[in-house]
Amino acid sequence: MTFTLPEEVASSFVRAIGPSRRSKFVADAVQAQLRERDRLLMEARIAANNDPETLKIEREVAALPDTVTEDWDEPELSPAR
Repeated sequence: MTFTLPEEVASSFVRAIGPSRRSKFVADAVQAQLRERDRLLMEARIAANNDPETLKIEREVAALPDTVTEDWDEPELSPAR
């Protein structure tokens, strides 16, 4: 993988983290961000699942029949002019 960092970030990174620790530092930072992303997504899911409007929509969809009871006809195309 190749990443491009802003010059200021790259300079700070090189000064602060020794060469033998850079890969682990990046891996740890990426993993922390992924965990935070997952946590925020879970919070959003929980909020959506507890939202009264979302629950209402879910009940309406659940009440729909599982099978289509009428055929869908292809719309007739208008003749070319």
